[in-house]
Amino acid sequence: AKIATDLMQVEGVRLYHDQALFKEPSGGITPWHADQFYWPLSSPLSVTVWIPLQPTPMGMGPLAFAEKSHKVQIGRDVEISDESERKMAEELDRLNLETNESPFELGEVSFHSGWTFHRAGSNTSSSIRKVMTVIGLCG
Repeated sequence: AKIATDLMQVEGVRLYHDQALFKEPSGGITPWHADQFYWPLSSPLSVTVWIPLQPTPMGMGPLAFAEKSHKVQIGRDVEISDESERKMAEELDRLNLETNESPFELGEVSFHSGWTFHRAGSNTSSSIRKVMTVIGLCG
């Protein structure tokens, strides 16, 4: 909670929800999207914590995000789909926003704003990729 409050620059954070994301072997990509599109919130201040439950090499499809994409007003009306993958890849490239994509060691986590555009590659490994997410709101 302290990291989330520091990132959002607020005095407190409330748990909004958590979610288990299991990607089976041969599971496809997760297209570019912003989580907050799906949340009925009046504030733009939210944070997702992405917590892999095993080491997550590139072949398991780790989280990738477009750096600083939460600061631009693009794609906030785009639902996750094959179309969002194409449209947002083009938009993020046009804006020269770098993609941060790297493997995760066991114990590493990632925090991102609800408006940060992110995706995950396919799971080409022979193991299930297990991830927990925890979403916090200012407050």
